[in-house]
Amino acid sequence: MEDRKKLISRALLLVMGITFVLYYQKEDDLDYFVLHQCNEETGLCSGNCTLGWDGPTCSRRNVAFNQSTTQSSDYSEKGFNFTSGLAVDGRTALQLLSEPYTCTHTTNDLPASWTVTLDAQYNIYRFRIYNRNDSDCPGPCGKRLNGFSLSVGNSSQSYKICYQDNTTAGKGPGDIINGVCNVSGPVFGNTVNISINTSKSLTLCEVQIFVCAPGTYGPECGRRCGNCAQGPSACNTTSGHCPQRTPRCMEGYSGLKCDTECRNNTWGKDCQETCGNCYNKTECNAVTGECPLATGNPRCDLGYTGTDCVKEAQISPGRKVDPAYIGGGVAAAVVLITIVVVVVMVTVS
Repeated sequence: MEDRKKLISRALLLVMGITFVLYYQKEDDLDYFVLHQCNEETGLCSGNCTLGWDGPTCSRRNVAFNQSTTQSSDYSEKGFNFTSGLAVDGRTALQLLSEPYTCTHTTNDLPASWTVTLDAQYNIYRFRIYNRNDSDCPGPCGKRLNGFSLSVGNSSQSYKICYQDNTTAGKGPGDIINGVCNVSGPVFGNTVNISINTSKSLTLCEVQIFVCAPGTYGPECGRRCGNCAQGPSACNTTSGHCPQRTPRCMEGYSGLKCDTECRNNTWGKDCQETCGNCYNKTECNAVTGECPLATGNPRCDLGYTGTDCVKEAQISPGRKVDPAYIGGGVAAAVVLITIVVVVVMVTVS
């Protein structure tokens, strides 16, 4: 009986432990588990990212997830309308008629198009499209996406093409299209449009538009921004460069990414300040400009004073001189006297 109690207690503890590590989340009837484990040194996630996030460090956000969408028309089959919102529901199945239905479908429009409106304006550069890959069409269904274009716009300007597909034959641009803007570079806006300019239907099984979380940059958003003067979240999410302003970097740093520490007796924002006359040309503090004060050594070279050793010292009569300099002078005098005595003794002998 006692052993049975112990077994039950251990089982309960195990369940409690798993509950702390895992949480159950339900989003639009899509059930999944999310494992929260992040390497403290590398930032890599050992489990799946929360729905709507992506990348090895789970710091790349899919800003299209569950956002407002429209398309040129809705195709219906088996009493079901394949509406535009199915492309941002988080499901990535590639078959149109696999249940639950998760792909959009228009009728034969010219042009056939699909649009998502984001919750804010972003620098759009990287995206992923899940293309239909079943064989229920006349020929491979995936080739209907041949020659598609992806454009970015907002309420104050017309659409600007970000990506143009050049596929003309075969089975299409691929089942999963991982792309970046190949026409214009990053485009700032809050609406993304995908269209085909031929008289055929447009099917999208999932569309993901990626932006980096604040303070990160790079293809997978796995790199940390430097020490920008406007804050780490101000860096360019593609290059990591801090805004070209004066100053660009926080105290103690310089460079385009503000990740280079001040060297060669420089300090301050953008390393534009020069260190004072620190004792024995020691490097000053890169942030404050203060000269270090080591045990047994003065802070400044002879003739200078202050924490930054910039101000010239005025040694007036009766003023005490730094003991370190006195000690150094006495030592030098002793050495000199010893040399003189030795020379005299050698000469006399």
